[in-house]
Amino acid sequence: MTRLRPARFLAPLLLTLGVTGLAAAQDAPGDNLRGLVSADLCPPQAYVYIDEKEDDDLAADLDAQLDKYAALYGLSYGDPRTCTVYQTFTVDTFKVSGGRYVFSAAFELEVRGEATVVLSTPPVAAAAIPARPQAEKPAARTLTVERVRLWNDQGYGLLSRSGVEDAAARQAREYYEAFALAWKSTHKAK
Repeated sequence: MTRLRPARFLAPLLLTLGVTGLAAAQDAPGDNLRGLVSADLCPPQAYVYIDEKEDDDLAADLDAQLDKYAALYGLSYGDPRTCTVYQTFTVDTFKVSGGRYVFSAAFELEVRGEATVVLSTPPVAAAAIPARPQAEKPAARTLTVERVRLWNDQGYGLLSRSGVEDAAARQAREYYEAFALAWKSTHKAK
C-alpha cells in the first residue's frame, strides 16, 4: 500500500493533471479556527468520486466515520440550516495506465456563502533607524468574498482499486484528527 504524501508535494502532479485550488500553507493553521464557535460548524460531509462517478455508499460510510470522530474528540456542530462553515471530506480517484488509481483526499473547512474580510496593514515594529517621514498608513478596506477556506489538509497517492476504501478511511481519520486537535488547542475551556 502506498502511503499518501502531504499536499505540498502535490503541486507538480496537479498542474500536470489540470487540478487547481490548493490552499496556501499556514504557519499556524489553528489561527483560522480561533474566532469560530461549535454552532458555526456544519456537520461533516463526505463526497467520493471513483472514475468521475459518485460513490454514495462509501460517502455514507465516511460520513458515519467523521461523526464518530467528532464525538470521540468532543466536537459538536451546529444546525445544518444555520451553520456557517462547511466541513468537507472529499475523495477523488481515477484509473491510470497499468490499472492503478491516482487517489486524492482532502478535508476542508470553508465559509458557507459570502464573507466580509477586513484588510489592513500589519503593525510595524519600532525601527532602530532615526525616524523618517513616512507615508500615512492606508485605511482598512472591506471586501466581500466567497469560498473562504479556513482549513485544508490533503494528500495523494497511487494505489490499487482494492485499496481505495481503506485509504479513504485512513485519511478521514488522520485529517479529522488533525483538525480536531487544532480546534481543541484554540478552544480551551476557560
